[in-house]
Amino acid sequence: MDTLNIPISKFKFSLAVIGSLGGIITILTVDHEANDSFAGWSILLLCVVLLLGSLYRMLQAGPELVLDDTGLTYRHLKVGTISWRDIIFAKPFEFQGMRFVFIWVRNPEDYLKGLSPLRRWLMGARKSQEPKPFRISVNGLKISTKQLVEEILKRATATQI
Repeated sequence: MDTLNIPISKFKFSLAVIGSLGGIITILTVDHEANDSFAGWSILLLCVVLLLGSLYRMLQAGPELVLDDTGLTYRHLKVGTISWRDIIFAKPFEFQGMRFVFIWVRNPEDYLKGLSPLRRWLMGARKSQEPKPFRISVNGLKISTKQLVEEILKRATATQI
């Protein structure tokens, strides 16, 4: 199988940069009463964080998601490469306009053991319950949810045979 490098959508992040700059300019220039209020400062802070986060993501080198012969590597999971043999199932999921791909794997603890306790807890790996599937956000990627799920399932089933 060939390597598929999936970058972020620079267009989508450019829109976030433009929107956050617009918010910053609006708060600083138009509504002077809002500048003195908690809400005004909160919106300004939110716009600055969105601006910095979007610029950071746009300037990062390398692909966001890599599908190669060994498995799937998603930069933000921080679990390394998930082997195709370990992927049991992949399913698209949408929540309040946010698009994700959920990936169930065999032995998720093997992938989670290198993470900090806080990150493990945030990923849903609490001791009192089964680990939740890994989640890949498709919102900022240059691929559709359907295409990504099809590609993951195709590669995972090809290695299972």
